Amino acid sequence: MPLTQHQLKQRLTGLGGSDIGSVLGLNSYRGAHDVWAEKRGLIAPADLSDNPFIQFGNVMEPVLLEHYKEATGASVMAGEGTISHPERPWHLASVDGLVGPTGRPDGVLEAKTASWRMKDQWGEAGTDQVPESYLVQCAWYMAALDLPWCDLVALVDRSFSIYHIERNPELESAIVEAGERFWLDHVEAGVPPETDGSDGCREVLSALHPATTDKVLVATPEVEALCVRLRDIKLTQKEQKAEEAAIKNALAEFVGSNKGIEASCGKVTWTKASQRQTVQWKALAESLNIPAEDIERFTRTSPIARSIRPYFKE
Repeated sequence: MPLTQHQLKQRLTGLGGSDIGSVLGLNSYRGAHDVWAEKRGLIAPADLSDNPFIQFGNVMEPVLLEHYKEATGASVMAGEGTISHPERPWHLASVDGLVGPTGRPDGVLEAKTASWRMKDQWGEAGTDQVPESYLVQCAWYMAALDLPWCDLVALVDRSFSIYHIERNPELESAIVEAGERFWLDHVEAGVPPETDGSDGCREVLSALHPATTDKVLVATPEVEALCVRLRDIKLTQKEQKAEEAAIKNALAEFVGSNKGIEASCGKVTWTKASQRQTVQWKALAESLNIPAEDIERFTRTSPIARSIRPYFKE
């Protein structure tokens, strides 16, 4: 279910189950830099309330929990708020449900939905073959609540399945150590994670250094090496793009009026792209005689982040 404002604030005090997957690099949409910047208050957590996939997951959560109850006959309690580990206050858990008697749960219960695009990341029902980010999330919750197992009920490509994950001491030790190191060495210390090529890293750097001056720094030997490497990469990309364009034209010449080519390495097609239609909202508003001040009132300017632009010598 959607988190309350209190839960959202509480999440800033530690690492939750979705955070640890991002810290470990298992989330393709959110990385360690995003987590660090959110916990430090540099950027606001992404508002996913309008995301249709998130909305569908929230709607389906009680349905999945009810399906689990009917399929197993087990007693299920809905998750209640955010819980922290008694000795690790930064180790947080917001579970979807708990299995067992009230006050004495036997295990954790998580509910997930996934489209057909993720189907190959799920194994047979009854196993622990689930996407790595979910496996780590379940392990994080078991460690936080000191429970021996976690069942994951999932709707994958319109099919219900129940997966069973036993507590794994080696995995648990590794992720708890990684979480502790990240929280103490980076979040509490105010030291960002090592720079990488992620969008999150770029956004954090833009948040840390939003303004610019006219001062140009002299490169150190280490930075000089990075500049040279970037120049070489750009030159290689330029050569590869030129070669790619030439090859595409040669293939188009071979295809002619046909649709494409079948080769041992795959298929190449030459087709027309779909026409893109856009609404010219300002022109439409003017045609309806909407006053210019009203158009201006509903116009929003998005901030533009700083970008690296190399200018190399010939």
